[in-house]
Amino acid sequence: MRRPGTTADYATWLPVLFAADDGGWSRRSERLAAIARPVAIIWGAADTVTPPAQGEHIAALTRARSFTRLPGVGHIPHIEDPAAFFGALDAATAPDRGK
Repeated sequence: MRRPGTTADYATWLPVLFAADDGGWSRRSERLAAIARPVAIIWGAADTVTPPAQGEHIAALTRARSFTRLPGVGHIPHIEDPAAFFGALDAATAPDRGK
C-alpha cells in the first residue's frame, strides 16, 4: 500500500474482482471439480471476506485431502499468523501425508 500507484492499481482491479463472470477458475464449480491434483486448503477460521463455508465448498469440489482452519486468523493467514500457516503447510505437504 505504500508503493506509488498502488491505490490506482487497486481501483482498476476491484471491478474485475466483483465481476459476475471473469472466466476465473475460482468462479466455476465445474473447473474446480475437474482439478485432478491433490489439494490441501488452509483457511482462516475468522475470515469474513471469504468465510470458511466457502472454503468448505471448495474443499468438497476439489476433493481436498485436507482442510485446515486456523483459529483466530482472518483472510490472509500467511501474513496474520505465519507460524500457524507454515506449520499447516508443512503438515499438508509432508512426504508421508496420505499414506
